[in-house]
Amino acid sequence: MTITASQIMKPIDDVTDLEAAVHPVLEICRVANGRAMLKGQGTRFEALVLPNFFGHHDDVPSFAALSFDAARQVLIDTENFSSDLYRETLERAVGRGLFGMDPPEHSRYRALLQMGFNPRIVAAWDAEIIRPVIERTIVAVKHQGRADLAHEVTLLFPYEIICRILGFPTEDVQYVSDRITKMTRATYDFDAAMKASAEMNVYVDKYIAERRKIARDDFISVLMVAEVDGVRLSDENLKAFIFHLFPAGMETTFRGASNLTHLLLSHPEQLERLRTNPALIGPSIEETLRFEGPASMFPRRAKHDTSVGGISVPAGSMVYVMMAAANRDPSRWDRPHEFDISRESKAHLGFGYGAHACIGLHLARKELQIYMEQVLEHLPGVRWDPATNGTPPPILGWTLRSALSLPVVWDAP
Repeated sequence: MTITASQIMKPIDDVTDLEAAVHPVLEICRVANGRAMLKGQGTRFEALVLPNFFGHHDDVPSFAALSFDAARQVLIDTENFSSDLYRETLERAVGRGLFGMDPPEHSRYRALLQMGFNPRIVAAWDAEIIRPVIERTIVAVKHQGRADLAHEVTLLFPYEIICRILGFPTEDVQYVSDRITKMTRATYDFDAAMKASAEMNVYVDKYIAERRKIARDDFISVLMVAEVDGVRLSDENLKAFIFHLFPAGMETTFRGASNLTHLLLSHPEQLERLRTNPALIGPSIEETLRFEGPASMFPRRAKHDTSVGGISVPAGSMVYVMMAAANRDPSRWDRPHEFDISRESKAHLGFGYGAHACIGLHLARKELQIYMEQVLEHLPGVRWDPATNGTPPPILGWTLRSALSLPVVWDAP
């Protein structure tokens, strides 16, 4: 079975008619009318209702952190805000990972995992895995002159890169991607997720056993010997972190590359500037992460009575950190609703912030950089397919956002 962009997006994001016209998080901002925090009940915020993708209860008070300062405060304040609610959803199928941990447990395990992302290892991945995989994927379509880049490029290379980093055979990418996709949709089809989880546990157990006997130069082998304060990862911890690596790494890169492509194609004058000045690739990536990042929101639970932006937040409340709104805060950015690759560089929340900032953000940035370099080199004159009639597929999604397809043409050799 081939995994498609629509399978990855629709089950978890519950695409609605509202999204065909507006960005749902920005619609919440419109309702908030300049407020840094918006109060709700469960998943309901005044005129809007969020899909219940985190399994939350409607009798719990809730808040949406909308301004940059409010969102950043919630993300960095791990004493008052917990990530443990992932135990009720994602961790049921994927296992205990960084998503649902709080300090000091999170700090200890993040330090262990960070050893697998040290600069020497990432540099080796660049030359041996990342660049060759991305180039091969793009070269495979270059003579066609036409493609859906979401289905034929941006959806494919992130899964293969992660599999290669872990030491899994290339021929197993489809098997792995099918099961990981089902596991991360446990909220929507629990039985399918648990069946996929059982199959992946058997699959990964085999590789862990092999690496225990003979270590290799791959991520699994590195993590097996990683140690912090005398603590090492158990096999169960190791499996859980392997499973979490896929949604964390794949979703970020697939959606980041798709949104980067979509925004540049939709702003052809900026794409032309990029062609003539490739040094703008880095700024274009950062502007994409600000303007239309892969993740729109993160949930947190208030552990104690506290306040954010002068608003009291009772213990037990749900707080939705709306990064998409915070990244367009007019008090921080001029013309926040314009995509501008020459914008002055400022820190954004595209990869989260604080203790839970994306652990693989340097790897993701490297993949996006190489992807755009290869697009410019191998797909000259890339532009929207005329068949779109000037209306390309929209970027959709509540929690995770990207276009379902990227139909393009270019000047084939």
